[in-house]
Amino acid sequence: MPSCWLKGVLAALGLVALCSAPLAQQPAPEHKVEKAEPKAPTEEVQNGEELVLEPVVDAELSPQAGDEGRFKNATDQSRKELWWGEPRTAWLTAAASWVSVIFTAIGLSLLYWTLRATREAVREAEKASRAAVEAVDVTRTIGEAQVRAYVTAKDCRLSACAIGAKLRVKIGFINNGATPARSVDVRGSIIFAAFPQAANHPYVLHSLPGNTAGLAPNIPGATEIRRFKIFTAEEHQSLVEGKGAFYVHVVVSYLDVFGRQNISRTTFVYGRREAEEGEKASVARYGNSFEWGRPA
Repeated sequence: MPSCWLKGVLAALGLVALCSAPLAQQPAPEHKVEKAEPKAPTEEVQNGEELVLEPVVDAELSPQAGDEGRFKNATDQSRKELWWGEPRTAWLTAAASWVSVIFTAIGLSLLYWTLRATREAVREAEKASRAAVEAVDVTRTIGEAQVRAYVTAKDCRLSACAIGAKLRVKIGFINNGATPARSVDVRGSIIFAAFPQAANHPYVLHSLPGNTAGLAPNIPGATEIRRFKIFTAEEHQSLVEGKGAFYVHVVVSYLDVFGRQNISRTTFVYGRREAEEGEKASVARYGNSFEWGRPA
């Protein structure tokens, strides 16, 4: 039995040797590697008991959906580039421009309000300056008024008041100021008019007395003027009845220490009451005025 088994093994080995000898002499065949084409992915679908692989359509691989997929990808890419790509630089530049415009507007507003405040300050300064100048003017005016010469007519006396005579009037004046007056000129006019209404005085100065060189403070002066027309009986009768009166208008002009001209005007009335009491006339209720500090 063992010998039969051994014989069978030896016979198999010999057969193998005989078959392999011709194959060793022949050249080895070339093996071509075929490039596998991509296959569509599949999904396992259980159909009953069997598993069936079904292909899944990919939008990027599908010929029908190729254009749509590429357009969608391009749109998504453009959106990404719009926010985070090169257009982002343009967006930042525009934002910077707007910020610059805003800050420029704020700067211009601040400049406008600054100029307005400066203008208001200048106006207030001008007002303060004018007020200071006015205060100085008022102070100067008060100071000049305190030391200026004030020459006025103080009294008026009538003489030679008889029918057929020419009336003579003696006018006294005085400097009531603190400084001397120079170039003092006293003139006057005499008229007879109805009483007691205001006379239509022509203010014609009949007398031209000589000018005084100067009049010291509190020093009285006097001058005399005449009426060129004689005193008639009719005027005398009207004076006695209280229907008429003499009106004497006196104008005193002079220069003060500041070189300014000053003029005082005084009107005296001489009626029945004054004639009964004496020769002194009274100051009328009209025709009195004063002009101080006129430019010479």
